[in-house]
Amino acid sequence: MSHKTPILYLLLIALPALLLTGAAIRLLVGVREQLASLEQERQRTIAEKVSGEVVTWVTTLQSELLQQVERLPQPTLQQELRALQQDNPFVRNVFIWESEKGVIFPKSSPVETEEQRFLIRFAPLFKGDYAWQESKSETDTSYSSRVLTKVQRRRSGWIPWFEGNQLHLLGWTEMGGKRIAGIELEMSAVVARLQSLLIPWTEGRLGGQGLELSDGQGGVLVAAGTHSKGQTPFELTLGAHLPHWLFKVYPKQTSSHLAERNILWIGGLLLLLVVASLAAGGFLLVRDAILQRQEALQKTSFVSNVSHELKTPLTSIRMYAELLADNKAATPDVMRNYLNVIVTESERLTRLVNNVLDFGRLEQKRRNYHCEPVKLPEFIISVLETLKGVLEASEMKLEINAEAESLVTADRDALNRVLVNLVDNACKYAAAGKSILVTIGNGKKQTFISVADRGPGIPTAHAKRIFERFFRVDDSVTATVGGSGLGLSIAQQLMHGMGGDLHWSPREGGGSVFTVTLPREDQG
Repeated sequence: MSHKTPILYLLLIALPALLLTGAAIRLLVGVREQLASLEQERQRTIAEKVSGEVVTWVTTLQSELLQQVERLPQPTLQQELRALQQDNPFVRNVFIWESEKGVIFPKSSPVETEEQRFLIRFAPLFKGDYAWQESKSETDTSYSSRVLTKVQRRRSGWIPWFEGNQLHLLGWTEMGGKRIAGIELEMSAVVARLQSLLIPWTEGRLGGQGLELSDGQGGVLVAAGTHSKGQTPFELTLGAHLPHWLFKVYPKQTSSHLAERNILWIGGLLLLLVVASLAAGGFLLVRDAILQRQEALQKTSFVSNVSHELKTPLTSIRMYAELLADNKAATPDVMRNYLNVIVTESERLTRLVNNVLDFGRLEQKRRNYHCEPVKLPEFIISVLETLKGVLEASEMKLEINAEAESLVTADRDALNRVLVNLVDNACKYAAAGKSILVTIGNGKKQTFISVADRGPGIPTAHAKRIFERFFRVDDSVTATVGGSGLGLSIAQQLMHGMGGDLHWSPREGGGSVFTVTLPREDQG
């Protein structure tokens, strides 16, 4: 398998995942924009309705107040205006103005009073610097037809006036000749009335809607309902009736805003699950491809190693056999030495072939076990006798420590294969230590056999992988010693097949300890 194949698999998974993610994000953004547009349209509709009620109420109040002024009798106009001021909470100040005399009522005084502040506030108007502006024409649909009919009987109107940032409304009407009478609205009473006008919209009609009336500087005049910080309201001006005032409608928390948030949460969660599933599938696919590639490389290396391992003993057997055939052995001792080499190499060849055969049977799960009671001390001695030539060749000193008689249930051939493999490995990889200690011991339910050496040990980074098939520790020792990387893997699988186990641990003072465990057989 090419090293580019995992990358290709990853791209095949990543590109559709990215496209799907982009499409899902675009869909969610579209849904959010649509919901935002619907919410804004809803806010605009509410703003128009509520502000229409506000403007209608204000213009109706203005019309009714001017009608009351118009009906006041001329002879007692001052007294009647004063009474209107005292009786009507929406009237803050009253006045009478004549074109040639200016304000004739109330009279100016040096003491600062409400009336004196009123005269100072509207002084430019009363001095003639500004013209008296009439009410809007009948084409202004903000006034009802009844109000327009009554207002248009005489010249009259309402003048918005600003002192600082505060709005004041002054209503006036001609009383005949060049005399004008009028009133100033009490804006605090107007604001209080508007508060009660907005509350029903937030409680019964809308439920949870946030409404707000603010001045031109952003100061809140009237607020009803609730809204969260950071929300963007829909704003609508109130025109000439309440200039510079803004009516604000905040998004409703219990309807579309929550729906939008829920859709985004659910959509985001589903998108996350899809992307996570694709990512997990891609990861597993790429991981599987990498593992297959590694296994293919290991199998290639295994075939190469096995070929070399087969060639080496065959070459030795052939060479010494030819020497014997050509009568090159000068003495019986030399002949015996040649024969010993042939036997040793044939045993080595047998073990290698058996490893390959066992590997195939274990892979296909065709390995059969014939378990029977086995006395360990005698059995282990007999096994080690077969390895005498290997031990001598590697100059290894073997020591056996049997704590007690031990009887186990095992497959003799499989257990033999395991022990031979462990001792043979110690001779190949731990020859520098010059000693092997085989220990037999009993636990409560198990009997163990340990094979300890004084070799270089196994690096911690490789300790968990030494029982993997085809795996070989890559260091200076294993690099110079042949092997297929199957011995320990087969040995552990054989032990599992007999109900036992095989594990490794570092030996105190240096080296390795491989421990075989088997269930105990009761002796009786």
